[in-house]
Amino acid sequence: MNVLRAVRGRYRLGLDCWMIWTIACCYGSSLAAESTCRLENDYLLVEIAESDGAVVRLFHKQQQLELISQLPEQRTPWAMLLSPLRLVSDFESFALTRDAQQPETVVLTWQTPYDITVVGRVTLAADADQVEFTCAASNTGDETILGVRYPALQGIGSLSDDGLQDRLLHSTAMGLVYRNPLELFRTGTNIPFERGPAVSRYPNGYHGSALQLMSYYTKDRGGFYIATHDGRSTDKDLNFFKHDANSLSCEIAHWNWDARSGKSLELDYPVVVAALNEGSWYAAADRYRDWATQQPWCARGTRLERLAKDDSARWLTEQVGAVGMWWLFRQDIETSVKRTREAFAAPLLHLDLWWQHEASFEEARRGGDRFGPFYFPYLCLQGSKTFDDHKADAVAPPGFSISPEWRIMCAAQPQWRDVFVESGVDLVGEGPLRHTQIWIGDNQIGCDADCLYYDIGPCAGIPTHCYAPHHDHPPGAGRGMTDAQVRLVRDSQQAATQAKGQYVPIGTECISEPFVGCMDMYYPRNAGLATEMELAAYTRHLTWLPDGQMEAVPLFAYVYHEYQGVPIQGVYGVDPWRFTAGQDYHTWAEARSIAWGGLFATHALPDDIEPSADRVRYLQSLTTARTQFAKDYLCYGRMQRPPAIESATVQIDHGLAEGGWFRELRFSGDLQKAAEALQLAEQEKQEASADSEKGKLSPERWVADVLAIGAPPATQSTLEVPSVVSSAYTFGNKQLGIFLVSIPAEPTGPVKLEIDPEHYGLPSGTYEVRLVTMDDVKPLGTLAGPRQFELTLPPREAVLLEIGQSD
Repeated sequence: MNVLRAVRGRYRLGLDCWMIWTIACCYGSSLAAESTCRLENDYLLVEIAESDGAVVRLFHKQQQLELISQLPEQRTPWAMLLSPLRLVSDFESFALTRDAQQPETVVLTWQTPYDITVVGRVTLAADADQVEFTCAASNTGDETILGVRYPALQGIGSLSDDGLQDRLLHSTAMGLVYRNPLELFRTGTNIPFERGPAVSRYPNGYHGSALQLMSYYTKDRGGFYIATHDGRSTDKDLNFFKHDANSLSCEIAHWNWDARSGKSLELDYPVVVAALNEGSWYAAADRYRDWATQQPWCARGTRLERLAKDDSARWLTEQVGAVGMWWLFRQDIETSVKRTREAFAAPLLHLDLWWQHEASFEEARRGGDRFGPFYFPYLCLQGSKTFDDHKADAVAPPGFSISPEWRIMCAAQPQWRDVFVESGVDLVGEGPLRHTQIWIGDNQIGCDADCLYYDIGPCAGIPTHCYAPHHDHPPGAGRGMTDAQVRLVRDSQQAATQAKGQYVPIGTECISEPFVGCMDMYYPRNAGLATEMELAAYTRHLTWLPDGQMEAVPLFAYVYHEYQGVPIQGVYGVDPWRFTAGQDYHTWAEARSIAWGGLFATHALPDDIEPSADRVRYLQSLTTARTQFAKDYLCYGRMQRPPAIESATVQIDHGLAEGGWFRELRFSGDLQKAAEALQLAEQEKQEASADSEKGKLSPERWVADVLAIGAPPATQSTLEVPSVVSSAYTFGNKQLGIFLVSIPAEPTGPVKLEIDPEHYGLPSGTYEVRLVTMDDVKPLGTLAGPRQFELTLPPREAVLLEIGQSD
């Protein structure tokens, strides 16, 4: 099994068949001089073609911005996917009428030759700054509706004169901002990512859509908020991509949760397009957060509320200093475990495949570290007894994830749910394991786990659809299937907690919003340049991140920080202890991990390496901020916009250009050098070689194959970033914390910023201001309104500017 193929396959489940939405989008009725129906108020003007119901104009009146300015020669106002994968958009007749009871609504009715009537409704209320689109496909025949795409906003051009200030916000990879997408995105390519978010499935937290939100805007002016307001977790694609040489398309596809013959698809939620008067991604995120935090996935409460009910683990939220993943606990790493903990001056969380070296395992326990298995409970290995007993519970269509021998199992099947839950119960104990779980097969007993970590989970790789005709659910995607996934996580967590006698947190790879209320931690990898995730698409295929054409932003955390699980960032493409060439880049990525309210995964400190005192102090300042002096904000606060900061910028060497340190270590073709860069011991390399001969897939074989993957070199050797990483959080209704980390290795100043508590929703009054570090608390006086501060920040050290209302 070659992982070059596995990397493609891991997130490809369903990609080929769903690509049909965007591959065949350029046919239908031709554009000609035509009459339109207008919906208009003080905010928006919408024009709909009377010939076919296509949206031909969407105008933001207050900012004088045209969303649609380059109409394609051909268009498709809607499309349906019928079984077996037939994309249709033809119709026999079309009618456009005003709703008799609601004149602000236009009703669009397409009669198709498939005994299906497609009905769209477009509403622009008199006092609303948003237009709403809804859709239904009424089936009176025996066709099977797999999905409907509506609306299709085609012909999108630049918002600004030259497009240089245009930005697209999308929730793929947990939050990306693309610069000048009309010029950045490409047509005529076989790489989907090069077209933009062209096949972006919700709810998928990495290569799909973690949120139901997009925004197209021009900086410092305004733009358009585009979202679906659906609290029932319908599977959908939120696509914004290059349509042709001159235009972009924004298209929303909705998947049928009951895809049986003769069933209709009636959507009970709107697609919303709103006018934004501010040109920033925060404006869209603020608007979305107002809606999103009222949805069912937030009903369990905030972190603080859950902590008060003993419905969470305090040790995970506020006491862990860093996370170790895939450490070699089947070898003697006792000294490395102790030294790494001492370097961070806080307990570690170990998420590992093995727990066989007793002395190393006991050292972790003795020092207060926590432990959880890294395993694959959604997958089953063909040929194992577990699979033979449950092969009828496999998801259909089968797909594969990493290895074709690993079958994805259906979370709605009662028999597999029992296996899933029993596996978690066994792992928090110390008795024998009843079921075969992939990659922990060498472990015969449980590990007294403090938590459970599911790799390749329902937020990144495991589909929220199953079309098996014999299962205990209707064939389809989303809703019932996603609910089954959420309930399965909760069932596993509750059973493990009961068996353990204390709260057992659950974590997985990435996250998406239906899982906010059930996942206690997640692994997003978005604080750096995403050099992992089998080398992310924007490193492996494109260089948009290191070349500054795209920016990763904390979109998901901004919306859900006070509700979500703890983000555990993967920011290292090489061992940061042994290879110091990337220290500037690592410093920046580590700071962003903590500033965004998370932790980061670290390598084990080798026995033969003595890190510098400055490096250790920096790491301990980050840890102390999260566990002590900035805990209220970083662990429990509501993320806010950071203040505008006047300071210099710095160039960080990301190592991804020709001759760069990262390329030299990972893409040089020297597997031994690459293995050393990832701390692969000689034993692992030998086992990888032996395993390759057997043709099986082991962790060592997988890592060895990933190391062999190349990538195009970035055109720029450095990335320009602010010299100060910052974030802001409110805690309660009387406190504001501004978190600051200086990236240069020397003091940074003057750093100027203005603070106005009322700007952050705090009540008017007098506030005390203090500067807090791991060593000191320095009063800076009071403020009773906007005030400018001028600071000199210590080099590479976490600092908290705390503003609290005077008693």
